[in-house]
Amino acid sequence: FPLTNMLVTAATALVIAFCLKDLGARFGVSALAALGFSIGTFAWPYISHDFSEPLQGLSVISAFWFLIRGARFRPPSPALIAMAGAVLGFAILTKAVLMILIPCFVYYLWAILDGPRNSRVRYLLWFCIPLAAWMSVIAMLNWYRFGSVIDFGYGEEATQFTTPLLTGLYGLLISPNKGLIFF
Repeated sequence: FPLTNMLVTAATALVIAFCLKDLGARFGVSALAALGFSIGTFAWPYISHDFSEPLQGLSVISAFWFLIRGARFRPPSPALIAMAGAVLGFAILTKAVLMILIPCFVYYLWAILDGPRNSRVRYLLWFCIPLAAWMSVIAMLNWYRFGSVIDFGYGEEATQFTTPLLTGLYGLLISPNKGLIFF
C-alpha cells in the first residue's frame, strides 16, 4: 500500500514539473518545484496514511496539465481537452468536494482559448461531456449505495464537525505527523 502512494506522489511531482515546463518555466525551476512539492508539503505524510489524498492530487494536476497541453495546439486538441474533463471527473469520484474546482477549470479553459465564442463553447463541451459522464457514474453509485444521487454517505456528519476542535487543531497545526508547523 505505501509503495502505491509513493508512486502516485512521484507521478504528481513529475506532472507538476511538466505543467511548469509547458507554462514556460526553465527546467531548474520545474525540478525545484517538483522537489518542493514532494518534501515541502503534506504530500510526504500522506504517503503512508491515506490513499485518496495522493490520488486526488495526481488527478487534479493531471487534469490541469491536459488543459494546458490541449490549449497549446493550434487548433486546440479536443482529445486532450476531453481527457482533462475525464481526469477531473475521476478526481471527483475519489472525493466529491473536488466538484468545487469545476468552475475554476471551466474559467481557465475559457480564458486560454482564443477565437470566436462558438469555437470556445465547442471546446468547453469537449471538456464537459466526459466530466458529465463521471458525474452520472457518481450519481448512480450514490443512488445504489445510499438511495439518493446527492447523498455521498456522510449522513448526519455532512452538516457537523465530528472531531473535537482542539484535537483537530493539534493534528493540523502542531502534530509531528502532519502538523503545519513542520512544513
